[in-house]
Amino acid sequence: MSGKIILWEDALLATAELIPFSFHAADVRVHLDENSAPWWVLSDVCSILGLTNTSKVASQLKPYESKTLTLSYTGQTVRLIIVNESGLYRLVMRSRKAEAELFQQWVFAEVLPQIRKTGQYQVQRQPRTQIQILQESIQVLAEIEARQQRLETAQQEQAAQIAALQAAVPEPLDQLSIRAFGKLHAMHINTKMAQTLGRQCTDTSKKHGREIGRMPDALYGSINTYDRDILEEVFTLYFGVFGSA
Repeated sequence: MSGKIILWEDALLATAELIPFSFHAADVRVHLDENSAPWWVLSDVCSILGLTNTSKVASQLKPYESKTLTLSYTGQTVRLIIVNESGLYRLVMRSRKAEAELFQQWVFAEVLPQIRKTGQYQVQRQPRTQIQILQESIQVLAEIEARQQRLETAQQEQAAQIAALQAAVPEPLDQLSIRAFGKLHAMHINTKMAQTLGRQCTDTSKKHGREIGRMPDALYGSINTYDRDILEEVFTLYFGVFGSA
């Protein structure tokens, strides 16, 4: 026989030839032979029943109650000792654990009938209670809220970064925005007045054939900029005489 041989005591695997299921959170694997008869992995059964000396247990079974199953696993040869129903019943009778009777009842009343019928064992899932459904709904809502909060935080950080970049971009030396020109002369220009002055500066610039510039703005995206003499003319019209700054 080629390949490395792994003793059955060391093997812990589930392949297409082994049906895994669980008894009180303990793994047990079953092999179905060519006649669909179930054979149980001896090491798994001994673990559940508290039989520690697996080699001794195997030697005490009848010849027809156990055999060696040889599998190929990840390029290696694995040998598992498996027992049939007769051998399984003999092991249950030998066990002194309180769970042995429960295990026997579970195997012969629930697992074996289903294996014979479907070729596999499926754990029956209990329907969710109203409390479980409510808890799941609350968890989903909490996750949605957390994602929304992360998105808002990211948007705020992005806006702050954009504002910082915009603040780092100087206005053209020969042109200023309405508010920048007002700030230069210690004047606070509110939104309504800025719009009024902007319209007047736009009209005056067109009248004199001047170019109207644009610059980034954190609030509006971009705003107009005007030549200084245009701004002085319009501000003088609205607020009085302005000296050169």
